[in-house]
Amino acid sequence: MATGVKAISSRKIEQTSHGRIVHDMHAEVLSLRIFNFFLLKDVEEMTRMNERQGRLLEMTDNDRYKLKDKTMELAMYVTDIPCGDASIDNVREEMDDDKKENWKESSSEIEDNLRGRAFFGAVGKVRTKPGRIDSPISYSKSCSDKLCMKQFTGILNSTTYDLIEEGEARRQMYLKYLVLPEKRIRVKGIERCFYNRFQRKLGEFQEIRDCLQPLKVITTNLSSQKFHLCLDKEKKSCDQSILYCPPLKYVQVLNKGIRNGCSAKKKPIDKQSRTDVSREALMDRLKSTKEVNSSTYLQFKMNIRNLRAIRIKVKQLLGNWTKSSTDNFPI
Repeated sequence: MATGVKAISSRKIEQTSHGRIVHDMHAEVLSLRIFNFFLLKDVEEMTRMNERQGRLLEMTDNDRYKLKDKTMELAMYVTDIPCGDASIDNVREEMDDDKKENWKESSSEIEDNLRGRAFFGAVGKVRTKPGRIDSPISYSKSCSDKLCMKQFTGILNSTTYDLIEEGEARRQMYLKYLVLPEKRIRVKGIERCFYNRFQRKLGEFQEIRDCLQPLKVITTNLSSQKFHLCLDKEKKSCDQSILYCPPLKYVQVLNKGIRNGCSAKKKPIDKQSRTDVSREALMDRLKSTKEVNSSTYLQFKMNIRNLRAIRIKVKQLLGNWTKSSTDNFPI
């Protein structure tokens, strides 16, 4: 479980992170990071104890891993519609007419980097965080776009992808359900974001057609609707994010992409300040379970050729997926 609505500027990531700052602290993204942390923790404990079964995973005959429960299906519950294309209709409906003028941008921007809530008429497009027009630029893509990508790649990240057995075990690591509050859903926007915007072009991308496992969006009337989009500039969104993993009895609070209480002004950020779901921390955990034959993080990612190839094709399929910040470090 995770909370969060912030994104760190691309400039800060490239200048000070070195794998120690979490770029995207939106709840949806953090929940996926804590899930991958849980997988790595499980493998780490199995390796240390010389066991073939952990809390969630078990070893295969090929010395890789799979979920112990073959019937398990993965779902994500979000208290509001994910930022980006899935919720742009909600934003347009709820913003005052006089404020909408501030979000009209030139048509040239649509083909390049479409920021947050900018240009309401451009639907079915990849957008970046943050949503506020006065925020520092971040090239982190919206939660709508990242979840759309996960329909093709599953929710494993670079550190966990090769740990999981190929085939059915890896396909079980896809989100099957996205659970959203019924009152907030705009059916046209949801269908456009997660299906319609790429369906007509999918025939041109034969290499990834079989990778697609479409999300099933289901509704809920859970009474948590106090957590929803607020466009009132007089109110300030919370800087902190919470990570919570009940099976591990694990809680961590983040602020400005690092552990809460640590200084974000250091250049570079020191190792003691990083959160457990930062790139460097996840990589260190992976290295405790297997040998990693790469000298840098970017080289490591390049070597996961299958996952990288799928991501490249999906970015081309969705269009205007601009380059994200570079966050490299030695491993």
